[in-house]
Amino acid sequence: MYPHVLGPGGYAKKLPKWETREQELTLAGVVPATSMLAPRSKHFLLARGASLSDDGSLNFKNKTAAEMREEDELTHALSTKEHPGRARGIGVVPWKAAFSEDTAIYRKSKHTRQLTLLDARVDARVQQLVEERMKEWQEVWKKSFEELERWFMKQREEEVLTSQGPQL
Repeated sequence: MYPHVLGPGGYAKKLPKWETREQELTLAGVVPATSMLAPRSKHFLLARGASLSDDGSLNFKNKTAAEMREEDELTHALSTKEHPGRARGIGVVPWKAAFSEDTAIYRKSKHTRQLTLLDARVDARVQQLVEERMKEWQEVWKKSFEELERWFMKQREEEVLTSQGPQL
């Protein structure tokens, strides 16, 4: 979908050239546009025809690469899922070697399990609070109903007494 233009040397030959170009610009007092990008995103762009100009900005051979530069992460830019165990934009290395500093991020199953447990606890607590409130309201309504029933019975007794007339 987004073919690279690295030639037979691949990333292994191009990485030193890209790093040298960035260092030259930095030594000249120019901040390269790629300095704020993650290495994976930077390598992806440079491998697909982007280059650093003398003023530090990125030059693109085609417009689609320029639009992809605005994306935060490579996977988001590609709009495709990463193949498990592979690292795009780095070369032929497994992701554990390419992103060794980010291994905590890839422990998703543990994180998902913790979120599921937290959701279950929150749901249980909310259910408990709702039941407590319902019981409180039931008691209030029951007392109100009993008072209303007593008042009604008292009124009824008074009506019966007044309808029978005075007793001698």
